[in-house]
Amino acid sequence: KDACQPIYAMWRALARQVAWDKQGRYESVRVIFEEHTYARGGGREKVVAEREAGKAAAKLMTSEQRSAWLKGELLKAVETATKKEKQFVRMIDQFCNFVSKWAKALFPGFTDAAFLDKFKKQMLMMNRLAPAIGLWISANEGHEELHGLMHPNPQIDNAYFWTDEEGMYHAGFLDWGGCGYYDYAGVFLNIVSTAQAQHYLEHEEKWVQCFVDECQRWGGPAFKTAELLRIVRLGYAATMAGACANCMVNVNSLSEESEWENVKDKQHEVVMDRWNIRCAVLDMEIKMPVWR
Repeated sequence: KDACQPIYAMWRALARQVAWDKQGRYESVRVIFEEHTYARGGGREKVVAEREAGKAAAKLMTSEQRSAWLKGELLKAVETATKKEKQFVRMIDQFCNFVSKWAKALFPGFTDAAFLDKFKKQMLMMNRLAPAIGLWISANEGHEELHGLMHPNPQIDNAYFWTDEEGMYHAGFLDWGGCGYYDYAGVFLNIVSTAQAQHYLEHEEKWVQCFVDECQRWGGPAFKTAELLRIVRLGYAATMAGACANCMVNVNSLSEESEWENVKDKQHEVVMDRWNIRCAVLDMEIKMPVWR
């Protein structure tokens, strides 16, 4: 009856995991999950050593020195992304054409040339800023605590639900194969990734507040709602350019322009019967109204 209550239940389930992690309940399995998480980063010993060295260096810096260091790193990230944007320019041109012509039936209200011209400029900027945003989220002073053992993909299809005697939704998570040590920002976005745009816009702040309240209720840290909300919003913004490009990678590789001529809604087989297209296109169907 209420499509948003399962999402609240997932926020509460994740909050309990964070609280228990910060209490040290998972220390006996830390090495196991660190080996899994950091395997692609060069191995546990390398990544843990780098993280500890970073923490030690940060303690020796004043706030002013840390701020100056981070500013320099952010500017480097923007410069590097800007130098590599040629391919993205082609992708965003293709995406705007896709929205306004190929799949215009799926994006009513977003086919106007003036809107898409502005959107393209915004996405070029976000493509340049996305790496810097990710760096700021992970490295800004005070953000060290926003990292821990988590289920990495708590989406609606990776959870099971039940209601208690009072009718409140509760959730548990499935598919723990990727469980490991992650920054919270990306995991938060996975929870809400399938929420319809109108629900996201209405409940975003309430979902974050729910997480903060539940974490404290189970003995976890007293996170600041405003700071978590800012991180969620910046993370959402940072994913937009990549989501546009991902959409076109899948559309271009798995379909032909002529196949979209008869697509009048998202139930068409071109969308629904091709998994990667379905995920990418429906993701943008949600993201475009939220961005606007």
